[in-house]
Amino acid sequence: MWMPKPQSSSEPCAVEHLVISKTKPPSSKKRKRTYTWLQNIDFDPRNPKHRKVSSQEKVSLTKRLSAVDDRSLSKSSITGMNDDSSPPSSGKPVILPLLRKLYLKKDDSCKVANNGTCNANNSCYGDSNGLRNQLVGILGQKVAAYLKKTSEPNSEQFLNDLTFSDKEINMVEEVTREKWQCGDWYMHKVGFITASKCKDVYSRQSTLDKKSEFSVTALAKSICTKKVSRVKAVADNPKNPRDWGLKNEDSARNSYLRVQKHLHYKAKLIKKGFVISKAKPFVGTSVDNIRSCDCACKCKDVVVEYKCPWVHRDLDPKEAFLTKEIGGVKLGKKDSLKANAKYYYQVQLVDKKFMQLVLLKLEKFWVSPVASLLFDGKGTLKE
Repeated sequence: MWMPKPQSSSEPCAVEHLVISKTKPPSSKKRKRTYTWLQNIDFDPRNPKHRKVSSQEKVSLTKRLSAVDDRSLSKSSITGMNDDSSPPSSGKPVILPLLRKLYLKKDDSCKVANNGTCNANNSCYGDSNGLRNQLVGILGQKVAAYLKKTSEPNSEQFLNDLTFSDKEINMVEEVTREKWQCGDWYMHKVGFITASKCKDVYSRQSTLDKKSEFSVTALAKSICTKKVSRVKAVADNPKNPRDWGLKNEDSARNSYLRVQKHLHYKAKLIKKGFVISKAKPFVGTSVDNIRSCDCACKCKDVVVEYKCPWVHRDLDPKEAFLTKEIGGVKLGKKDSLKANAKYYYQVQLVDKKFMQLVLLKLEKFWVSPVASLLFDGKGTLKE
């Protein structure tokens, strides 16, 4: 502790005899509220004109500019012209095509360029090896080709011969990066056991091994069915779990990235679409993000999954993680999921060691009811 003001009789003290300590503040001086770190605050305190423009505002501006009618602007320009004036130019800015490319999604950009319609002949994505602009997903195409070669389809034989090239896997991943906003995402998932259904399939097959008469038709149909209805827009005031998750996923992603930038050098999030397993071609997963960095210690890339549960929307995220529905548990200073939690199967689907324990049951379920429905539906089923 610091001594009082030195007197004439004070003498210097040796360094080894110094005792430096920090006193605790009295209870009256303690902070009355918990401190929120700056990287966790999703608010820009700067003046509105100095704030960073959000991606939603950029998209909205681009759509408003694209909606301007060239003809109406040309007519108004002609009316106000003098004799010496030059001919009127297009009312839309020259930079509009670049804005569409940067801020509009592929489907939206195609519709805007074609006045609100997406022509089947004029692809939103282009054409590459027949994987795009198809009415049937990649697995449905494989099934249709197999059924043309044989009159007596066999599920086990089909699975043994089923393979996807690196080019096909990369193409499907590329065209499905927009996930629920992209029709190809719904289409190419048909027939695959996805990460979100891994726990249900594993539990159902375990029950089938004990009770062979147990019905699995509903679960098998959900895997083989292509959803007709798509989410067109996110509600401003979500009132159901789906809309709540879609609305808050971007906020969760931004908060996670802000924290990771303080922990890793040049941390970034890589966007991924629907990824098909090459070793087990009946399994696929939609990865939210992959976190990578340029740290000197060469940190490994991490798969990131975001969850915004509707039932725990009023709880602190750390409290919601430890609830029974999420299945979280605190081990010392680290938080982890229980092995029997539903989300544990979903986030560990990319872990080879864990999947070796469950892939046998997943394959057994896919060969029996799923493949049979795919053969009966000739590659795809609709609701």
